[in-house]
Amino acid sequence: MTFKKHFTLLTCLLVLGSLIIACKPSSSTETKEDVNAPRPSLGNLDDRFLDKETFAAGMKKSGAVILDVRMPGEFDQGHIEGAKNINFFDPEFKHQLLALDKDSKYYIYCKNETRSKMSMKFMLDNDFKDVYVLKKGYEEWNVAKLNNILSLKNLSRSLGLATLFLLLVSCKKPKSPIPETNEQVFSDYWYKGQAEISSYELSQSRYGGVHDGKTVLVFVAEDFSKSKHVKLDEPHKHKSDAVRIIKLNTSKEFITGIYKYTLMNSVYMPVDHHEYPHSLKLTSSTQEWCGQSFMQVNWKGNRYEVQQFSYFESEGDSKYSLARGWLEDELWTLIRIAPNALPIGEVKMIASASYVRLAHCENKVYDAITSLTKSDEHYTYVIHYPELKRTLDINFETNFPYRILGWREVSAQNEITSGRLLKTIMSDYWTKHQPADEILRDSLHLN
Repeated sequence: MTFKKHFTLLTCLLVLGSLIIACKPSSSTETKEDVNAPRPSLGNLDDRFLDKETFAAGMKKSGAVILDVRMPGEFDQGHIEGAKNINFFDPEFKHQLLALDKDSKYYIYCKNETRSKMSMKFMLDNDFKDVYVLKKGYEEWNVAKLNNILSLKNLSRSLGLATLFLLLVSCKKPKSPIPETNEQVFSDYWYKGQAEISSYELSQSRYGGVHDGKTVLVFVAEDFSKSKHVKLDEPHKHKSDAVRIIKLNTSKEFITGIYKYTLMNSVYMPVDHHEYPHSLKLTSSTQEWCGQSFMQVNWKGNRYEVQQFSYFESEGDSKYSLARGWLEDELWTLIRIAPNALPIGEVKMIASASYVRLAHCENKVYDAITSLTKSDEHYTYVIHYPELKRTLDINFETNFPYRILGWREVSAQNEITSGRLLKTIMSDYWTKHQPADEILRDSLHLN
């Protein structure tokens, strides 16, 4: 019995340690807000970002309004007592803010501080005077609450399994509305020796105009080398190195005036997203009359190694690393493999390789805000980049196999690019290379 007690206590300590690390705790002392301090000017936004102690003191004042701008699912998982939830992603969000009393004092928070910062900026631009943001958001607030409840000094005699369970529940992520895909159903669809080929009508914004074109998405299951990052010709001879993936080849063609653009991306995403949460490799190429460019991105366990080649002097030939983050290009495949694993909320994101090339913007890890909504016809996954002022909506089916139905991309200059599904076929296309097989292109509306 003594051994079991010690073992149980040790297990609790280990799990709690992991919990505290995951919640990013920080130690601090209680302070009080100086009520005689001058109000910050509208131009000094830094003074409007309050630490948790100052934020807590301010929201207790008479007439103070606490605004939680996270999604309802996040709010239901836990929130500051007395907070009013106004969903940042609600189409009526700005109208709801403008309906508030501009003479009140507002204390805003979100998961960290991205959405609350944008909300504060909008309110200040619309004649609200007293608006403040919680530094590092609700995550930091939760950590402070945890630190106040628990003391390592008396942990051995106060911590029980029930308390530990409650702590784990309080830190869990909002549950996805999309269920896990049945493995047999998944195998029956993807592992029958055929690729899924879908054609789309493309409206591409470029040079201030909209150009018609076509996009093709080809999803196919393959065996991939974990070490070499190439397709294995004989996977049965390299079982320890083989990993089953869903490969996505995206081909996009459109004409601007006299000359043609041809873009192609390939993403190699392991089916086992629990063991391999990110794609192992991404390649991207662009060809047009001015020249061509190529990028390759390889996942190295904790970073991406990038090789980039371009005919533009400013982009040139380069090799560099990028910190861990989601690849926008891999999320299209994650939708097909495990849409319930899509990242929701404030995330680190590397923008699409094709977008980076066409927009000539820096290839780096950006702050992004993502959301998932459902209508009667489809799910919509939204990625918004505040710095790029770009938003991408991806619509996909509400049931397996979760086909991509279309997308809409709005850039900083309000240029809109969109795609609409035309046709989907299943085919072992690599055997269809005779003139008679061109009829398949007709069926995809590609001729």
